[in-house]
Amino acid sequence: MIRVLYFSTAKTVVTASEVNQIAAASSVENEKRSITGALAFNGSTFAQVLEGDEAVVDPLMNAIMADPRHTGVREVMRKEIDHREFDGWGMKLVGGLEFDLLLDSMAK
Repeated sequence: MIRVLYFSTAKTVVTASEVNQIAAASSVENEKRSITGALAFNGSTFAQVLEGDEAVVDPLMNAIMADPRHTGVREVMRKEIDHREFDGWGMKLVGGLEFDLLLDSMAK
């Protein structure tokens, strides 16, 4: 199992409502794939952690990179894990400035 952290920049103005919709839709889809994680957005930058089997996370990362709502997707950390930090969360939406929560998950 792996944990991946990426950052990207929104192409347009993204409202809190839109971020909530993204997180809700991602949660449903991720649960179908046994992917867990967390998403943060500070008004211009997205940060997201994904956890799951590499064979499932990698195709999702490819789809994320192709998503036209953001640009400059940069995978900044990838590591093998033996337990999930966000177990039970298809996609947990964290406060926009809580990037530290995502970064801390990579240190574990």
